[in-house]
Amino acid sequence: MSMIFTHIRNATALLDVNGMTFLIDPYLAPKGSGGVYGGEISRGVSPLVDLPAPPETIIARADALLLTHVHEDHLDQVALDALPRDLPVLCHSRDEAFMEGHGFTDITTIDEKTQWRGVTLTPTPATHGPEEVWHYIGGVSGYLIEAEGSPTLYLPSDTVLTDEVAQLVSRERPDVIVTNSGGAFSKGRFGPIIMDAEQTAEILQLAPWAEVVAVHLETTDHCTVTRHSLKDHVRQTDPTLLSRLHIPDDGEAMDLKALVAT
Repeated sequence: MSMIFTHIRNATALLDVNGMTFLIDPYLAPKGSGGVYGGEISRGVSPLVDLPAPPETIIARADALLLTHVHEDHLDQVALDALPRDLPVLCHSRDEAFMEGHGFTDITTIDEKTQWRGVTLTPTPATHGPEEVWHYIGGVSGYLIEAEGSPTLYLPSDTVLTDEVAQLVSRERPDVIVTNSGGAFSKGRFGPIIMDAEQTAEILQLAPWAEVVAVHLETTDHCTVTRHSLKDHVRQTDPTLLSRLHIPDDGEAMDLKALVAT
């Protein structure tokens, strides 16, 4: 069975697995119509780039919505307005009331290992930045995603590389790790609040068996890492790591089963 990961933009993706298509963290606003998150380091109004397809085309493929958290660059008003209210939603219980408040009627909370229509989802810990932002930045959930005949996929989501994350990688040995690698800074001062180039290289070194797909790049104004700078840093760290680092273009589909097999 195939597992197809289609990178849309930022952390938004479509994941086809076990006959289901999950829409992950939809950030669907037109270019330049969202927020400014970077303070003094801001590079403009987010999102900085267009979507590779119209929002309605992206949403039409979805059988379910998978949310890591409800920050605007992972679930924005355009998505909230456009998503069908009967679309199944999978999220952590901390976000259940938010989704109910927006009229969604089919919500499954993923607070522990859960079987859902042939797919196993396990929530994983995430720390969205240094301690000084915790009081306002809120909680995040990553996920391990497993299905018979498919690779094990780990979505750490918006987290820095903590001991908890490192221990999970070593214990679970996921085949593919999708890192949010943009090195974002909150208010231009606090951070990084997600992995940066250095931490992405550390993940590659920590998991020599795994393929790493780096996303959350070049879309929001508070990110400091680009596709080019990430690749350049990994090359300088250890050029042999580059064979396992994959940085998809917006709209690019990747067959993760084939990727693992190569």
